[in-house]
Amino acid sequence: MRLAATLVHFLPALRARVRVDSTVLVEVCPSGRGEVMGPESPVIVMSPCGFHRAVAQAHQEVVRGGQLTFLHLPAGVDPVVDVGTPSCGLALPGGIYRMPVDGQRWRWAFATTLDAKIAFELGHSTVDEALVMTGVTTMGLRPDPETGVSVLFAETNAAPDTPEEAELIELLRSLMATWTAHELMTWLHSDNLGHEVS
Repeated sequence: MRLAATLVHFLPALRARVRVDSTVLVEVCPSGRGEVMGPESPVIVMSPCGFHRAVAQAHQEVVRGGQLTFLHLPAGVDPVVDVGTPSCGLALPGGIYRMPVDGQRWRWAFATTLDAKIAFELGHSTVDEALVMTGVTTMGLRPDPETGVSVLFAETNAAPDTPEEAELIELLRSLMATWTAHELMTWLHSDNLGHEVS
């Protein structure tokens, strides 16, 4: 939920849908607000900013030790969040997204819950390599302290389906794999219970 809220806030043309099985609970779209009727129950429609704000507030409450349920769902029922792009965008497996900035530039992004300083240290040399790649004009890591999520983004003038774009995609996948492996190893070493395992 935090990843999706941060991404749709950073790339407002993205869409998000929160559902339990086939029942849609929340639709996130740029101009949305209010309720519309779904097939079985009302669907809350939110803007990217409103969704981000709601998720950030919930995250901060959990950080303070509170326990929350999403839209009064029963305990143990976790909703699924689907993120999609408009027809002019692209979604790759793992949550890497491309959106047009204008007719000649594209912005790529993905999100991580890895601490931004650790992500920077793990990816520094890889990002340095990217800045000499053909077409890449900007690359950065933007932490969102409200959600505890960071967004890696790159802007490029490498057109879709070109070798230059493929090179950037490979770099983004490499960074995602590095960060995911680090998170997994950290989780395994802490036993996910806060104590060391051998």
